[in-house]
Amino acid sequence: MNSFRSFSTYALAYLLWAISVILGGMVLYQGRDALFSVLVVTTYDRFKDNATALFYSSLQTRSMDQWSYLLLGLLLIVLIVFIEHYFRTGVQPGSLRLRFFQVTMIEFGVLCLANLINAIVVWDVSGFTWRSLFYPLLELITTVVFVWLWLEARRAKTAVSAGQPV
Repeated sequence: MNSFRSFSTYALAYLLWAISVILGGMVLYQGRDALFSVLVVTTYDRFKDNATALFYSSLQTRSMDQWSYLLLGLLLIVLIVFIEHYFRTGVQPGSLRLRFFQVTMIEFGVLCLANLINAIVVWDVSGFTWRSLFYPLLELITTVVFVWLWLEARRAKTAVSAGQPV
């Protein structure tokens, strides 16, 4: 029975790892999109009267856009390896739940920030819409929920290690 419990705990760790990697990939992609939307809008505003400078600026932006996929892939590989190690080593001390909440909280916070930057760029280009606030607000609420879950799991783990009732 003990080996089944160990197997199921590691299976849960790898399931949570897959969820975190998928969410991390979304975070990296949305962060890249936010960076490039800011870059395109500021470049256009700066060079809109000079066609030659705008042309060369657009070439640079497209080149950076293509190379950013390589950087994104490398960052995703680092994320995959780090999260796998972090979750796998969290199984034995019983802190897998705490570590998952922590990683997910950070990922949703960065995702909220990236989508908020995209919303600000949309407001600058086409004016304010309440619809552009939907995803950042949803991600902010999810971040707050995961912060709360992380704090509760941390409090429970600290209470158990100190020998106090939860």
